[in-house]
Amino acid sequence: MNSPAFPTIPTAIITQVFNNPNPGMYGGDGKHKGIDYGIMTNNPVYACMDGSVTTATDNATGYGRHVRITHPGGAVSIYGHLNLLMVKVGDTVTAGQQIGLSGGDPTDKIPGDGTSTGAHLHWEIRPPGATGTDQGAVDPLQYCLSQMTTSTRQAEVTATSGLYIRLAPLTGSILYTLKRRETVRIVEVINGWARIHSLRPEWCSVGFLIIEEQPTPTMPAEPTDAQKLKRLWDAHPELAR
Repeated sequence: MNSPAFPTIPTAIITQVFNNPNPGMYGGDGKHKGIDYGIMTNNPVYACMDGSVTTATDNATGYGRHVRITHPGGAVSIYGHLNLLMVKVGDTVTAGQQIGLSGGDPTDKIPGDGTSTGAHLHWEIRPPGATGTDQGAVDPLQYCLSQMTTSTRQAEVTATSGLYIRLAPLTGSILYTLKRRETVRIVEVINGWARIHSLRPEWCSVGFLIIEEQPTPTMPAEPTDAQKLKRLWDAHPELAR
């Protein structure tokens, strides 16, 4: 089983978060059931986890041209508003494998945008047992992170004016900024830089973090001579006669 992967280019910004209010035309409970990444058309779209393609189709409304992947355990991920499909039903895919190109721009004269007002990728995950409608969907980013087994430590931000999170140490593109006293999970520290628990590379300076110490294993105390003798007698009562 491969580790979960980010569904598109690592510099993509979130334009609509999970469970944000949605326009009434989308129906349901009025909340957005995925994450929208604001990316230009024809950027790569990747499978977030290993699985099998169960839908690769064009719709006039809703998700438009989109892919659905069923993952081991029964979860389903959806990638909506694509310009191009690069997989077909029945294909087996791995996390990080390209499955299409992004779309969603109603002005580019490429059909298949579905219900979209601008170029973006809609990414959605429906957990096992709740795949029938989007009303059972969960935050896809948090779901994928929960599937990662990497050991982490908690860290608190101390930077007064905020802490830049970069795509790579020192010279990488700035992805976002953490506020003072925010907490994050840290995977590793290398040469003064900390890698954050994420689907994409996210790094920050350890100089503005308070990182919890790794737990020290508790070693059992050395038994006294009297305790050793008692254990011996308990195991071999004939010796105590």
